[in-house]
Amino acid sequence: MAKIEGHENVCVAWDHYCRAQGGVSCGRNALIKLAMMTPDTLGLFGDPASPHPCGVETTSHEKYLDPHNAENQLTITVHWVAESKRYDWVITSRNDRPALEGDRFF
Repeated sequence: MAKIEGHENVCVAWDHYCRAQGGVSCGRNALIKLAMMTPDTLGLFGDPASPHPCGVETTSHEKYLDPHNAENQLTITVHWVAESKRYDWVITSRNDRPALEGDRFF
């Protein structure tokens, strides 16, 4: 596929991403999912607040050697959560912008 389209790096990267997710037809069974958090506050009309995304999460089964017996290989289930950072965007008026003189801002 990469040779046909001519964009070798792009196609290979997309292929690796699709395989890491579990395939193109995995649907909601994807390996990497949105991590959702439900706030303790009430919603706008006093109802329970709905969950909102706070990052991504995945679960994997990892193998490691038993520290007491080097021949014994054990499996542990690990749940990973990578929290996202939230930024507040501030809108300023045109009067608050720096003046443009020539090609530089002052």
